[in-house]
This record gives sequence, structure tokens and C-alpha cells, in this order.
Amino acid sequence: MKSRFFIVNKAAYVTVFFALVLFYLLSFPGNRSENDDGYFYAYAIRSYDYVSILFPRYLLFLPTFKGLLSLVQWLMPSADAYWLMCMVSAIASAISVLLFYFLLKTYFQLSTVLARLCAISFMCSYGYWRYAVEAEVYTVSLLFCLLTVFAACVSVANGFHWKPLMITALLAAISVLWYKPAGVVVFVAVPIYYVLQKIAAVQIAAWSILVVAIVLSVYAVAFQFNETNISFWQYINSGIEQSPGHVLNALPVVGSNVVSLNFIYAFPPVVQLIEQWFPGKQLVEEVYAAKQHESLAILAACTGALFISLALLAFWKIRRSISLHGFLKNPFSLWLVIYTIALLIVDPGSPEPWLMIQPALFAVLGIYLFPLIVKHTSKQLLYALVIVLCLHNFVGGYLFIKNPNDDYTRFQSAWLIDNATENDMVISLGSASAVRYLLYYGQAKVFTGEQQFAQAMLAAKQVHQQGGKIYLTDDFVHPSATVQRRNAAAFSLVKNMLQQQQANIHLLHKQNDTAAAVYQWTPQ
Repeated sequence: MKSRFFIVNKAAYVTVFFALVLFYLLSFPGNRSENDDGYFYAYAIRSYDYVSILFPRYLLFLPTFKGLLSLVQWLMPSADAYWLMCMVSAIASAISVLLFYFLLKTYFQLSTVLARLCAISFMCSYGYWRYAVEAEVYTVSLLFCLLTVFAACVSVANGFHWKPLMITALLAAISVLWYKPAGVVVFVAVPIYYVLQKIAAVQIAAWSILVVAIVLSVYAVAFQFNETNISFWQYINSGIEQSPGHVLNALPVVGSNVVSLNFIYAFPPVVQLIEQWFPGKQLVEEVYAAKQHESLAILAACTGALFISLALLAFWKIRRSISLHGFLKNPFSLWLVIYTIALLIVDPGSPEPWLMIQPALFAVLGIYLFPLIVKHTSKQLLYALVIVLCLHNFVGGYLFIKNPNDDYTRFQSAWLIDNATENDMVISLGSASAVRYLLYYGQAKVFTGEQQFAQAMLAAKQVHQQGGKIYLTDDFVHPSATVQRRNAAAFSLVKNMLQQQQANIHLLHKQNDTAAAVYQWTPQ
């Protein structure tokens, strides 16, 4: 009877896994302008050799995908690097959701219903849903972090024997090697969890030494291929940079990873407010997509307001009953608190790094607040909260990025992809996602006038001498005030060049419904 139960249970997990993968695959967005790095990663594994993609920030990430791409293209020569990475993200995300549910139910004593509601909320939180179908480092990194937490819970539950010790250390090391900031979770939060669980100091020390030894050994091998003139310690510490920003910037960023804010860009006063709050952020892609759905934005504003109202009602009902007893003995709580502190110091205003707290955030909500909502209000209110969250992120999030015709990067690059050749070059002041999209799908060399102005000017002379054409995007010929606020020096260089070369720049393609304007520059 017991064996039959496990067979049925495994079959249920497998069925749900395939259903989750199908859900994510069916929700692949046509508009991918939200993502900055996906096309660069895909271009890198498609075009560079293994040595060139050994980046210390994510040492194993790109080489692993390059190896996978080689294998898949051996079987299917036409396989696309970008879409392969997106599909792996979807598979990893489906496994993460199932593991998240299993952890909550098995090791944190949540009922089946509450664990399911918590897993659904996590799955459909906008940031996680969006990046579950993107060529990014985060979803696989989160899977490794969840596996490490799972192994740590097994270790504690089973008396921290050597076998789970080795497995946990290996998973922790892989997590760091896949994405270095994950070390905050696996090499800070997990050891503290062990200490608070009164694991013997000798065992914790052995675990820590093992993790450090694995990580340093792999970095030492990678360092042998490093061509820059830096020391090993500089190499291993590279890839982590502090980004300026006020800590209060984290509030809307974290909120938007839970509740989609795509719809707000349809309202000009809100756009102006965001530009004041984040003066260096380009919003042209978000505004372009939102303007196609002005009626839908009103509906999304209603679902968003309804969710916030339900959340405030639930909090008001349970406010006197909230207890954080044992909070810091919970690995998810430690993950949430420590990673939040780290990001507030290093990078409070970027949405993508905050994705790394998503499982921990929803685990804390599920463990400490969901049972109180059921106890002091009703199960129906909790159901309503989860349903409205999913509904809003579908209406106010996914539907705004569903149509490829709403993708500004596609619109901006369309003519250049069709007409620019490998002998030509393009200079743009567009977003990182726009530049990398053009680099991935086009044939021409692509330069950004903001970060590569000197290189672009030198390359332009060479391309002109060799008979190639130099194309300028509309955002380069008409640079935005956002670029000026973010990088005044680059803005000044571009404006001076445009004034000096005005007579040599002419409109080649006038903007229409399918493609943005393109200019041609003939250096003199």
C-alpha cells in the first residue's frame, strides 16, 4: 500500500511538472524588451569560444549553456541559442515551483492547501513569471539555491551526517559558481541557519571548508585562461559592483516583481513621476507597449487596486496576531533578511537582482501570514488574494508583452535587420536590450554611443574606407534627456559629433508602422 502511495505521489509531481512547463511555454511573451541581457548571453554562447565566456560573476552559466547548445545543434542544427536558453529557464522554473511546494509542505508544516496557494503565488508573481521564460541566469540560480536549502533542511532533520553534508556543500558551491551573488544565500544564510540549529561547530567548519575548497579550485582553473593583468584575488572578487541608488528605490522595484506595473506606463503623469524617481532609466520601450493597450490599462488599474485592497484588509485583520517566533531559525527568513540587506547596500534600484529574494519572500508570507489569514478571516479571502494576484499579473503584465508588435526593440531594429550587411555598422543610443537584440538578429557590427563612443568613431572610419555603410538609429540622432541625465559626458560627445557632421547625415528610412527611422552617416 505504501509503495502504491509513492508511485501515485510521484506520478502527480511528474504530471504537475509537465503542466507547469506547458504553462510557461505557452506564456512566452512576444515582446521581450524588458530584458537587458538575454540576447547578449545568447549571442555570447553562439559566437564566442569557451575561454571568452568565463566571466567571474557567473563562471559556469555561459560555458554550460554553450556546451548544451553544441549538443542540441548536433541533433538539430537549426536550434536557436536564445530560445534554447528560454526553454531551459522554463524547465528550471517548473522544478523550482514543485520543490518550493514540497519544502513548505514537508519541512515547514504548511497544509497542502496553503502550500499550494503559496507555490501558485510564487509561480505567478510577475518578476518570477516573466523571467521563467527568459535567457537569464536567475531562474537556474534560484533552483540551485532552493536545492541547497532543501539539502540543508534534510541535513538538519537527519542529524547532519556526512552524506547530506557533502551534498549540501556541493550544491552550495555550484550555486556560487553559477551566480556569485547567490553566495549570500548559500554561504551566509545557510551557515547561520546551521549555527541556530545548534549543529556542531566542527561540522559547520568542515562544511564551510569544503564549499570554499570547491569554489576556489574551479576559479583557480578558470584563472589559468585569464588574459587580463590582474591577480587571482582580484579575479575572484571581480564582477560585483556597487550601483548608485537610494534605498527607497527598492520599494517600487520589489513591489513590481510581485505585482506587475506594466500598465502604469499608459498614464503620462505616472511616467513623469517615474522619470523623476529614476532619472537615468529609459522608459521608451515600456511606454511604447503600454500605449497600444490604453483600455486594458484601466482594467489593470482596477485589478491592481483590488489586490492592494484585499491585501490591506487581510493585514488589518491579522495585525494583532502576527508573531515572528522562530523567524530567524527559518532558512527562508535568513535568506530574505540577509539578501535584502546586501542589495540595499550594493544595488537597491535594479529589478533583476531582487528576483533572488522571490522564493524567500513568498515562503515567509506563506509560513507566517497565510495561516493567520485563514484563522482570523476566512480561507475565501486568501483564495481571493491569490486569484486576484494571478489575474492582475495576467491582465496588467503578460497581456502587455504578449504581442511581438508591441516590442519597441523589434520596431527600432526591423529595417536594419533586413537591410544592414556584415560590412556595415550601426551606432545607437538605445537601451541595452535594443542594442543586444540588433546584435543578435542583425548582421552589422553594433556600437552604443554611450559606452563605446570612441570605438564607434574609429570603427566608422574603417568601415567607410572599406566601402561599408554607417547607420545611425533615431535615438542617436535625437538623443533623449534621459541619456543626458545618466551620462552627461557621453551626451555632450554625441551632440558635438552631430553638430559637426550634420551635413553628412541624412534620413535614409522614414519611420512607418513597422520600423523606426534610420539615418546614414558618411564621414568626411
